[in-house]
Amino acid sequence: MTSNLSKQIEAAMKIAAFEQLEDSKDFYGEIPGYQGVWASAPTLGECRDQLADALAAWLEFRTDNNL
Repeated sequence: MTSNLSKQIEAAMKIAAFEQLEDSKDFYGEIPGYQGVWASAPTLGECRDQLADALAAWLEFRTDNNL
């Protein structure tokens, strides 16, 4: 992962929003401004890790496709 990509992920994760879902008790996270980037997991830590991974994949896809 390039340092620029790392910096983008770090900055975006600072504005990530998380909530605990009532029905399943899982955690849900998303990042405002990054449409379609979200994660859900049984713990907040796992949700945060999955969200960062989803964001990295999203950014790499957009970069590779000049979007």
